[in-house]
Amino acid sequence: MTDNSSKQYIITVTGKVQRVGFRDKVEDLAIEHGIKGYVQNIKTREVSIVAEGLDSDLKNFCAALQKCELPVMVSTINIEERPVLGTYEDFTILRGEPIEELAERFDTAIFYLHSIDTKQDQMLGKQDVMIELQKETLGLQKHTIELQEHTIELQEHTIELQENSVSIQNETLNEIRAVKSTVSNTFMQELSELRTEVRDMRNELIKAGVITPGHIGTG
Repeated sequence: MTDNSSKQYIITVTGKVQRVGFRDKVEDLAIEHGIKGYVQNIKTREVSIVAEGLDSDLKNFCAALQKCELPVMVSTINIEERPVLGTYEDFTILRGEPIEELAERFDTAIFYLHSIDTKQDQMLGKQDVMIELQKETLGLQKHTIELQEHTIELQEHTIELQENSVSIQNETLNEIRAVKSTVSNTFMQELSELRTEVRDMRNELIKAGVITPGHIGTG
C-alpha cells in the first residue's frame, strides 16, 4: 500500500542552478504540485529546497525538478525526508543580498536574450531552407511546363505528319484514278481500232470472193 501522508523533504539540488532563474522555476513547480515551503541559494552551484506536501506530490515535484529545461542543468538531487512541521502557508523564494539578486537577474536576462537570438537564428535558418525548397519547387514546375510544351510540340508535329500522310494518300488515289482512266481510254481506243481493222479485212475478203456477205468464214 502506498503511503500518501504529508511529509517534509529537504532537497539539495546541484548543477547549473544559480543565476539561471532556477528558483523561479522551483516556485512555479511547487505551486503546480501543491507544495509549501521555500527555496534558496546556498553554496555555489547548489540550491536548497524545503518542501512539504503529500508524499505523491513531493515525488512528482522532485521528478519535475530533474526535467527542468535550459538554461538550468540539474546534476544531482539529494532528498532528506523529515516529519512535516506544517508551519508554511505557501511556497516562497528566500532572496539573498540585493546586489547578488540583481546579478542573478542580470545573468538570467542575458541568457534569455541569447536564447531569443539563437531561436531567431534557427528561425532564419528554417526560412532559408523553406526558400530553397520553394526555389526547387519552382524549378520543378518550370521543368514540368517545359515538358508539357515539348509534348504539345510533339503532338503538333504528329498532327502535321498525319495531315501529310492523308495528303499523300489523296495524291496516290488521284494518280491511280488517272492511270485507270488512261488505261481504260487507251484500251477502248485500241479496241475501236481493232474493230475497224477487222471490218476492213472482212470487206476485202468479200471483194475477193473468199467469203460471202453475212459470213465471217466457211463452215
